[in-house]
Amino acid sequence: MDVRGAQPGFDPSVQGGINLVWGIADAVIVYTFFRYGRAEFPSFVTARMFAGLSVLLFGMSFAVQWLFLAKFGAEDAAGYSAFLQNLLMSALFIAMFVARRGLRGQSVTIAVAKWLGTLAPTILFGAIQHDGFLLGLGIMCSVLDLVYIWLCVGAKRGGGVFDPEIRAEGRERGLAPHTASGTIVDA
Repeated sequence: MDVRGAQPGFDPSVQGGINLVWGIADAVIVYTFFRYGRAEFPSFVTARMFAGLSVLLFGMSFAVQWLFLAKFGAEDAAGYSAFLQNLLMSALFIAMFVARRGLRGQSVTIAVAKWLGTLAPTILFGAIQHDGFLLGLGIMCSVLDLVYIWLCVGAKRGGGVFDPEIRAEGRERGLAPHTASGTIVDA
């Protein structure tokens, strides 16, 4: 699993540079989360509640990383936790699209970058280095990422199930997607 073992003569300073850029990107994401994330929650979630729950969530995330390190060691923990996080993020990107009812704050570029960013290590560690666990997780990530790309492309084009006229026509015919009880209506 060690990235240095992926290529003979690998220069660890290259990985250090990649880690630095990645860390800066993560810092920007955390800043953006704390700066704008509160607006995504219902009004009963106060700023203080949002901050407290966020700190709790980040603390638990660090604890999970340490548990992975303790259980699997540094080499395997990095890959296993990263792929599981990616699987969760793939599902959460779809959930965000659904919750926002469209592309607000999202793009096809983000969707494709998310997919390619997971596909490359899936090929390297899962396929080339024959790690069936990571290959399986990577395939599941790809399936969800391709669904997310499909949603983003569809929303950008505005066609099919994303066409407001088709949705309005369905409502006029009484084909609302859910009843008051939350069960799906059979079209």
